[in-house]
Amino acid sequence: PAKKMLSNGIYINPWATLLYKTSYEFDQESIIPVVKDFIKNRPSNTSLLEKGEAYSTVGHQLNPPHLWPQFKDFCADLLVTLKEIYAEHRILDKENCLLQSWVNTHGPGGETLEHSHNLVDFVVTCYLKLPENSGFIEFRDPLEYHKANSYINPDTELWVPIPCKTNDILIFPGWLKHRVQPNNSEEERIVLTINVGSPNAVQSMQA
Repeated sequence: PAKKMLSNGIYINPWATLLYKTSYEFDQESIIPVVKDFIKNRPSNTSLLEKGEAYSTVGHQLNPPHLWPQFKDFCADLLVTLKEIYAEHRILDKENCLLQSWVNTHGPGGETLEHSHNLVDFVVTCYLKLPENSGFIEFRDPLEYHKANSYINPDTELWVPIPCKTNDILIFPGWLKHRVQPNNSEEERIVLTINVGSPNAVQSMQA
């Protein structure tokens, strides 16, 4: 008689996968100097989320990086990929665009505190420079409160780091809480972030 097997089952996820990881060969030689010049000409850091030796241009949207010629080809490819991601999340027939973008830099010890991106469909995180030991992004378990009757070790289970390297890209929903580990290297970490959503979302943020 045939054996009764339980070990040949499969895992099924009927919902969209929250994290999408890919990569892009950014032209480091042309991009990094422009990024540094842009940061050098900005006022003092205005983001309360940056801690330690850290800086963000998030408050300076008059000339956001996604409109720079250095990112023109990348953004064109990104819009194509975003169509697939919207479909994966079953968000159909919704007008969307690249809303805002900024650059974060972290020197030794610099980090970004826990936050989410309100009124945004997706966040695109691009690692323009990610030296060894400079820290990864971490995501908070979105099912945390649904697991109220289960034991969760906050030191090992509540936050999950996603290993990445230079030129890697992560795309995830704006509501997903995240933070960035401290930079434990002596080199600078440089990250480009892009908010994606409805064209009227920026007006809603400013209202």
